Amino acid sequence: MQWLGSCCLLLNLLLACQLLRIVNASSSRKEPLQPDELAVPASTKRFALIVAPAGPSSRHQEWLDSARLNAGRNWDLALIYYGPDGDKFNCKECVAVTVASCAKWRCLSGFLNSTLWNDDLYHRYEAVMVADDDLGMKAGSLNMFFKIFRDYRLILAQPSVCPNSYSFWLQVVGQRPSSMMRFSNFVELMAPTFTSYYLDTTVRKTVGEAYTGWGLDFVWPFLLNFPRNKVAIVDGACVQHARPTEGDGRQRVYFANMPRNAYQEKDYLLEKFNYNEKSLAEFNMSVWQPVTFGMLPLGAKPINPPPELEPVEEYSAYVSLSRAFRLHIGGLEGGGAAAAVASLIQKIGVGLAGFFLIAIVLSLFKKMGRWRRRRRA
Repeated sequence: MQWLGSCCLLLNLLLACQLLRIVNASSSRKEPLQPDELAVPASTKRFALIVAPAGPSSRHQEWLDSARLNAGRNWDLALIYYGPDGDKFNCKECVAVTVASCAKWRCLSGFLNSTLWNDDLYHRYEAVMVADDDLGMKAGSLNMFFKIFRDYRLILAQPSVCPNSYSFWLQVVGQRPSSMMRFSNFVELMAPTFTSYYLDTTVRKTVGEAYTGWGLDFVWPFLLNFPRNKVAIVDGACVQHARPTEGDGRQRVYFANMPRNAYQEKDYLLEKFNYNEKSLAEFNMSVWQPVTFGMLPLGAKPINPPPELEPVEEYSAYVSLSRAFRLHIGGLEGGGAAAAVASLIQKIGVGLAGFFLIAIVLSLFKKMGRWRRRRRA
């Protein structure tokens, strides 16, 4: 009997040590890949296209300069110039430059209905980012973002917003230092990124009557039926938005000739695409409420399964946990804490299962010993 008690005590100590190791591992921060590892030679076909309606104060040259001087790039740039003297504007490193006087989403609608897109660019790129021209974006961070987008086969995503930036949704899209990406039902309008197919077949239909685009950041994930691992805010890369939108000169372009004000446009677009409380009820969601389904921590490796499999199947435990807890932005968020708790619970379950299996085996040995002693008697 003493040896059995000693074995149980030893097993308890081993289990406690294992749990302590898991907690320490979950709290330690893993370093991301270095951006210069992601550089793509100029002769290689590039993965993504950045489309940016650009005005006189556009920061697009900073994006290109950082690629040329430092990291290289896995993306190309196309500009839609909406400023004055359009006939004099040029961008030698861009794959395309068009001139139009329109708001961002009206410009995008025209771009997607052009022969330039339909006959050429659509067939050359797998993903497209539609970026505001006032974003501070480094080539290395963009390279990282598009690599994550490709490796995890996302359909809709955005880079997170860097600290000390301006964003109406900063609490939702602000960068989380322990996360590589968070799966969500929301992607902000600053730099949404789509697969070329989704952009061409679905998003194109949503921007035809959009000026500000308010509401589309919820409509796009909704039209995908809120997949749990295809829509993401990528914390492994971030963009800087250095000035508030209020008083921004670009707003004169955004609001020019609008048939509705921004709030009316939002209501109109949500109604047009049937985004309402009734249609969201089957997803257990509410209107205008960002939700986090789960996250991947820094250092997580892409799985790259065949297309018919889910690319984050290995992480289904904590994704399901965060779904069950309904982890909303603003409460216990489905970020590092949710992943760590769920991962810990999963590993504790495995440890307890092993402990009880050993206990059963020891109990069987004990019974066999008693049986042998009775036979000898």
